[in-house]
Amino acid sequence: MMKLWGRTVCVSILCIGLSACLSDVWTGANVIYDRHNWYKKLGDLQLLTQVKQALYWDSQLKCRGCSIETTVFKRDVLLVGYVPTQSLRALVDKRMQSVHGKRHFYNELALTNETESSDSILDSWITTKIRSEIVSDSNIDPGQFKVVTSNRVVYLMGDVMPEQAEKVVMFAREWSEVKRVVKLFQYYQLTPSSSGSTSSDFRNIPPNSSSSSQPSDLEQTPG
Repeated sequence: MMKLWGRTVCVSILCIGLSACLSDVWTGANVIYDRHNWYKKLGDLQLLTQVKQALYWDSQLKCRGCSIETTVFKRDVLLVGYVPTQSLRALVDKRMQSVHGKRHFYNELALTNETESSDSILDSWITTKIRSEIVSDSNIDPGQFKVVTSNRVVYLMGDVMPEQAEKVVMFAREWSEVKRVVKLFQYYQLTPSSSGSTSSDFRNIPPNSSSSSQPSDLEQTPG
């Protein structure tokens, strides 16, 4: 009886020790993942600083009628809002050529006379609604997606798997307030490697010019 009790105690201790080891391994993996994400976010922040320095080193793009919102996500740069003239829009493209480290640049600035007045409160509401649906779906990694709304046009950014991307597009399209959905995704698939592990196979969308890229896809919402 004592031998059986001793064996039981030993097995219990072994299981606890093994669980602790597995926990340490998992925690270590999380630390590496979090650190990798932290470096990416830091890189985006540094790139955002470069972009703003390039755009606003003088007062030309601070003029009356200029409203530019800058987003940097995974080294992709998106500018939305509006400027009063085509020459100022071209100036933005020219200045962005001096910004190094960006992957793609999307100039989605409208001309003031081509757009109705933007409702920033409605835009924020749309972004919040779409974002909440992304977060609530357990099959989607919310950290891989960025949602930006300007003048009721929704821009979706991120390095994503096609299945998750299509879900997020559906989330955006289901709101009647949304005029258009613009996909700025970089797609990838998880493919098995020779060692038995998985790797990411990216399908990058190259820029159409040296200064800016065109959106990878445009979708008009129904209604």
